[in-house]
Amino acid sequence: MKRILTATAAVALLMMAFAPNAKAQYGGEASAATNLHVTATVVTTCIMSSTPIDFGATDSVTLASNTYHATGQLLLQCANGVTPANNVFTFDGGRNGAGVGSVTTSGSIAYAMSNGTAYLGYEICPDPACLSSITPGSTLAGPSPSSFTSAETPVVFDVYGVMPPQTQTIGPGIYNDSIYVTFD
Repeated sequence: MKRILTATAAVALLMMAFAPNAKAQYGGEASAATNLHVTATVVTTCIMSSTPIDFGATDSVTLASNTYHATGQLLLQCANGVTPANNVFTFDGGRNGAGVGSVTTSGSIAYAMSNGTAYLGYEICPDPACLSSITPGSTLAGPSPSSFTSAETPVVFDVYGVMPPQTQTIGPGIYNDSIYVTFD
């Protein structure tokens, strides 16, 4: 077995030594060519991001008697030539559920932030005075289609938050919520 392997290795070495001559004997180096095709597909789409509605820091005594206001934004970028189908935002019930009960002095409320054990009720609104609120599943008219002038510049749509006085005792912690918003 050892002799067969040694003989095979010797033949391989001889072939490698004479390979340059083999190229000359059989017509030189080989060559080939092909076309490399390059493609891209640009889809008609819109991309949305947001800035948070941040009510800031407070204490449980102040929460029982004060109303807090904050503003967040929905930023929308659509590809050139894209016109939104229905031009509406739709809001879900948030991560902590809708209508968590009477946690505010204004009664049952549509949204709640949580620290894992307690809740802070709040509303989101289309106007700074919060004359009407956005409820889970509701739609809100988006920006005018003429606002979409450039794919590089996002259209900014303000969304307002109001947190009315809370009725329950609130412990310290970071309270948050996440509302899934779609645009069509």
